[in-house]
Amino acid sequence: MTDAPMESNVSRPPSGWSNRILILAVAAILLLTLDPFQFDFGRHLARPLFPFSLGGWGKGVHALDDFLNVLLFVPFGFGLAGKLREWGISRRTTLGLALGAGVLLSYTVEFLQIYIPQRDSGWEDVLTNSFGAFVGAVLYDVIGGTTLLKFSAVERKVGSWLTWRRAALVLVLYAGCWCAISAQLQKESRLSNWTSDSLLVVGDSPFHRFSSAWRGRVFALEVWDHAVSSEFARSLTSQGQTDSLDSTSIVAYKFAGSAPFQDERHFLPELSWVPQAPGSTSADDVFLDGKSWLTSPISVAALVSDLEKTGQFSLRVLCEPADIRGVDARIVSISSASGTANLELRQKDAGLVFWFRTPLSTDRGRMSWAIPDAFAANEMRNILLSFDGTSTNLFVDGKKHSGSYQLGPGAALARFIRHLKTQELEGYRYVFYVLVFFPVGCLVGLAWGTMTAHWLGRLSLLLALILFSVTLEAVLLHVSDRAVSLNNIWLSILLAAGGSLWINADRVAWARSKVRTS
Repeated sequence: MTDAPMESNVSRPPSGWSNRILILAVAAILLLTLDPFQFDFGRHLARPLFPFSLGGWGKGVHALDDFLNVLLFVPFGFGLAGKLREWGISRRTTLGLALGAGVLLSYTVEFLQIYIPQRDSGWEDVLTNSFGAFVGAVLYDVIGGTTLLKFSAVERKVGSWLTWRRAALVLVLYAGCWCAISAQLQKESRLSNWTSDSLLVVGDSPFHRFSSAWRGRVFALEVWDHAVSSEFARSLTSQGQTDSLDSTSIVAYKFAGSAPFQDERHFLPELSWVPQAPGSTSADDVFLDGKSWLTSPISVAALVSDLEKTGQFSLRVLCEPADIRGVDARIVSISSASGTANLELRQKDAGLVFWFRTPLSTDRGRMSWAIPDAFAANEMRNILLSFDGTSTNLFVDGKKHSGSYQLGPGAALARFIRHLKTQELEGYRYVFYVLVFFPVGCLVGLAWGTMTAHWLGRLSLLLALILFSVTLEAVLLHVSDRAVSLNNIWLSILLAAGGSLWINADRVAWARSKVRTS
C-alpha cells in the first residue's frame, strides 16, 4: 500500500469559501448569543414587548464588549457580501443588504434573549452587531477577492500534500498539544488558592459588618469533601429528610438547643455566638436576629486543606429566611478575618447567590452564581450545592436547578480574551470544543479524498479521532477528579464530523450538480 496524494485539482469544484464563512458566522452567532438555549416564553415580563421593545441602552457594557459585539458579526457581513457579489449584486446594494441583514439577525437574537432568563437584551447590541456586519461587507469589498483566492490556494496545497499517514501524524501531534494545553487550563478551576486561616461563619462573615448579618432560622449545616450524586442529593433535600444528617459528611452541625454547637463529626471546632447570644433562643432551632451570628473560634484549616486536596465539595444548609425584601446577607461563609473569602452562600432578596474561590472565579461580582426566587419569607429551604471539580449543581427541596455553574478549560481560555461571566460559562465550554475538534474534522475531511482505495487509512483516521476525544476527556478527568462525561466525548465526535462535512460541503454539492447535468 502506498501513500497516494490527493488527485489533481483540474476538475475540482470552486472552493466556496464565502459559503463556509457565512455558515460558520451564523453558527457562531447563534451559539454565543442564545446559549444556554433555555427559553421560557411563558415567563412574566415587567415591560411590554410590542412592537419593538428591547432592554434599552443600560446594560453597562465595557468598550471590550462593544468591540467583541462588532467582531462577532464581521464574518457574517464578509460571507454574505461574498455570496451577494457572486450573484451579481452591485457593490452599493451589497453593502446595504449586509447592513440590513445584520440589523435583522441581531434584532431577532436580542428579542429571543428576552425569553432566556440568563441573558440581557438591548438596542446597543443591535447597533454594534449591525455595524460589524457592515464592516465585514466593506472588508470583502476591499480585500475579499484576494483573501478567498489565498484561502483556496492554501486548501489546494494542503490537500495535495496530505496522505493518510501524514494526516494521522498531524492528528497525533495536534492531539498531544491540545491535551497538554487543556490540562493546564483545567487546573485553573481547582480549589488551589484558598486561605488556610479562614473561619466558618453562619449568618455573616468574619468582617463583622452588622449590615451583612442574616436574619432567619438555621437548622443544620453539612459539608462533604466530594461531590454527591444527583439521586442522593434529591433524596437528602426532599421533604421528610429535613432533620437527617448524612453519615458520609465530614462536617455536620445540628442547630438545636444552646451554643456552643458541636460538629458531630468532630472534624471542625464548635460554633459560638458573636458578639453575643441573641435575646431569645429556641430549643428546637436557632434564630439569627441580624445582630449576632455563629462563628468558629479558630481557623478551619483542616477543612480547607481537605477540600483543596480532593478538589471537590458538597454543602448542605437548612434555613428559613425571616424576610425577602431588601436583604443582602451571607448565610454561610468560609472566609479569613482579613477579608479574603473562600466560599459564600448569600441571600439577596428572594434570590440565592453562591460563590467559591478558584483561580478563575476571583472576581466575585461577575462570577457569582445567582438563582432567582429561591427563597420565600418564613419558609424553610433544604439546599445542597455539589461541585465535582468542573460543574456545580444546585438542589432545593428535592429538585435540581435547571442551570449549572461550570468551570473548565473553556472558561480558562476565554479569560485571555475577556472578563468571565457566569451566564456565559456553558457557552465557553462549547467554544472550547469547537476550537479543538472542528479543525480536526476539517483535516480528516481534506484527507478523506486521498484514501478512496485505502480503507486502512480511513479506519486509522477514525480511530485516531475517537482516541483523541477519549484521551482529552481522560486528561481533564485526571486534573479535575470529576466523573466521566460521555456528553463531552459525543460533542467532540459530532464537532469533528461537522468540520469534515463543512470542508467538503461545496465539493459534494458540486458533484451532485455534475451528475444532474451529465
